[in-house]
Amino acid sequence: MRFLAILLVLSLLLSAAYVEKGSLRFQLVDSPYDVEGKFFLYIYQPLCEECKKLEALFGREDVAAALSGYRLYALDLSKSGVAAVDVYVEGQVVYVDHGVVKYFAASGRRSFLIPGTPTVLIGIKENGTVRLLGFWTGADMPPGEDLGAAFVRFLGEVSESGSAAESGYRVDVLWVFPLAFIMGAVSAFSPCVLPVLGIASVTHFARRSLGRVLAGMVVSYAAIGALVAASGVAAASVRPLLAAIGGVLLVALGAVLLVERLNVKYATAMSRVQTSAYKKLSKAGDFLVGVSLGAVWVPCILPYMGFATVLALISLAGDYLLLLTALLMYGGGLALMVYVIVRGLLKRVKPKRWYEKAVGVLSILIGFYLVASVWI
Repeated sequence: MRFLAILLVLSLLLSAAYVEKGSLRFQLVDSPYDVEGKFFLYIYQPLCEECKKLEALFGREDVAAALSGYRLYALDLSKSGVAAVDVYVEGQVVYVDHGVVKYFAASGRRSFLIPGTPTVLIGIKENGTVRLLGFWTGADMPPGEDLGAAFVRFLGEVSESGSAAESGYRVDVLWVFPLAFIMGAVSAFSPCVLPVLGIASVTHFARRSLGRVLAGMVVSYAAIGALVAASGVAAASVRPLLAAIGGVLLVALGAVLLVERLNVKYATAMSRVQTSAYKKLSKAGDFLVGVSLGAVWVPCILPYMGFATVLALISLAGDYLLLLTALLMYGGGLALMVYVIVRGLLKRVKPKRWYEKAVGVLSILIGFYLVASVWI
């Protein structure tokens, strides 16, 4: 009997999947709750450039020594799709802001909103409860700040948390909102926003209201983000549903642009919608299309500098109205920049048929990607 138990334990250990990062070996998990004991959870995505910078540190001897007392876990965010982690905070949480170790004081159960990748969570899991001790997000450092030195300093502070710490940290609303808007506008030039630019182009050629579609996307994005943080991981189930709906709509719009017969029927049907009641419904319809497509932004990587940390802290503080407002400001900055780019470039493009077909193909590809991402 004892022999069988040993075989069972060995088989479970062998069946666990592992990934090598630098000189360290991480156990792959599908959920942040699959950790045990004193853990170090590395959240990443394969195509994340900032993740590669952080992973380079895992080959350093000083980093390996600092992590020797932790169970190492890794979670591929592109496969799990998790948006938040329900944690327990008792006293202080150590975090890094622009390479500087700081502290955040809170108490009670919280839903930690994962700000993007790379993100590191350090804590202790006991009796099914995850107690958060520290978090690190991003890998961009200010000029003159060494990434490796900052990371080792962060690990040291977490291991000694409870000693000399600041009284706490309060998010200042006076700078959160303009920072969120500016970071949203800047993120319009990141690769993550390519699907949004594609959707905006499709909207333009499908003769829909780009402004109302983008407004719907912003509201949906902010509402889902705040809902996930307020309600915990259960609210994240809304995102796959909206992503699937948005994907189906994009495929339909692409088919209209590609197939001449559908294009004619679409134009004929729209020309018949002439009463004021139906016009209002049509305007609301553009907004609702944007609402369904807002799910595109939820899994998108947020800026790695200041704003990502602020979002994480706001979610830990439990100030969900502030979180919603910050997300609206971020989405507003991004939407405004996308609007300017699309209208500025495409208004000079005459709606030739081959343009519409090209955008139609792009629409269908993005639509299938969104639908497939729900199940893959």
